[in-house]
Amino acid sequence: MQRHVLAVILVLAMGMSGVAQAQTDQTYVTATPGSPTEQLLQDRFVINLGLFVVGSKTNGSFRGSANTTDQSINFDQAFGLDADTTRWRFDAMWRITQRQHLRFYYFNDDVSKTRTFNQNLEWGDYTFEANGAITARLKRSVYVLDYEYAFLRRPNYEIVASGGIHFDDITLSLAGNAAITANGVQQPASFTNKSSSIPAPLPVLGIRGDWAVSPHWYLDGSLQGMKISYQAFNGNWTDLRFGLTYMFNHHFGIGAGFERWATHTDVSKGSFNGRLNFGYQGGLIYFKGGW
Repeated sequence: MQRHVLAVILVLAMGMSGVAQAQTDQTYVTATPGSPTEQLLQDRFVINLGLFVVGSKTNGSFRGSANTTDQSINFDQAFGLDADTTRWRFDAMWRITQRQHLRFYYFNDDVSKTRTFNQNLEWGDYTFEANGAITARLKRSVYVLDYEYAFLRRPNYEIVASGGIHFDDITLSLAGNAAITANGVQQPASFTNKSSSIPAPLPVLGIRGDWAVSPHWYLDGSLQGMKISYQAFNGNWTDLRFGLTYMFNHHFGIGAGFERWATHTDVSKGSFNGRLNFGYQGGLIYFKGGW
């Protein structure tokens, strides 16, 4: 844990040192426009708005108060929750100075599937009965905020170190006829909707690069991750993203990319107590604007 804290402090220190650099880096300075892609590396604000064809990956176990053993459910295999859905996604970057940036993105996903099983399905203290319809639902809102420092910068490319928070607000629910075990006694089955919420503010460190490949083609990619054991969380997570954009002019372009986020954690937070492997991945199609 101490090593990760020191790493975060180092990244922040690098950012603060940028403020004390040359006068031209203390405030934002607009460079003389070059090609559309080189200008994108100078723009103060850059926004991506588009579609995320996202597929989820969810495999978890839930420990109840009466039954503390792990009952694992692969939600992808059992319910087909990994089916692709299309969601709007918003990304934005603010260049505070030429070397210091803030990046933010957001999207949400809500998918549910109903299946009938020929055997009981256990989830914590709940036993969902066989031969009855059971509905699984996954709701997720994702917020990401990063601070970046460009330690290497040229007119046609830059490489930045990043640190921030990847906040996943996740709710898993199962609905159907279920019996609950309380104080060692199993109650008669009735219709039950069991929801487990997992607010997960996950710190990340990483690196990102942008490259004006040609006057109109622009390539970017990033890799972030963290491994940590602290209070309610014990696990690791990674985020990989890359994209290719065609800039029609100095302010407008269209692009496509791919992102994969994966998390493997033991969680005891909110209304969730168990192990959860979750993530998402999919293709991105977006409009890019800069000014």
